[in-house]
Amino acid sequence: MYARAEGMPNGIMIYWKEVPEAAVYRVRLFIKELDGGFEYRNNQKIKTGEYLEIAVVEEPRNIRYHSFLGLAHLDSQTREYFVNVEAEDRSGKVVDKREKMSVYLPILSVITL
Repeated sequence: MYARAEGMPNGIMIYWKEVPEAAVYRVRLFIKELDGGFEYRNNQKIKTGEYLEIAVVEEPRNIRYHSFLGLAHLDSQTREYFVNVEAEDRSGKVVDKREKMSVYLPILSVITL
C-alpha cells in the first residue's frame, strides 16, 4: 500500500492511495521510546526501543488522509513518532497496509526584529 507521512510544525499528515476493496482506513500514531541500542534489518541500522500506541483513528473509504495536530517536538535521541495505515474491507479483514513510518516534525525558527 502506498502511503506517505509528512511532518508539520505542530503535527503529522499522512496520506495514501485508494485501496478499492477498503471500507475503512485505520490510522495509528506511535511514539517509539528509544533504548539507546541498535539492530540491523535488511542491511540498515535501526534504533531499538518500545512502540507506544497513542492514537487510533478511522477514516471512511472516501477520505485518504489524516492529520494529527498539537504534537510536541520530541528529542530524536530518546523518542520518535511513527505512523501506519491499514485498509479494512466490510468484514473487518485487513486487505492492505503500510508498515510504520518514522516522522520528524520540522522546527521553525522565529526571527523577531
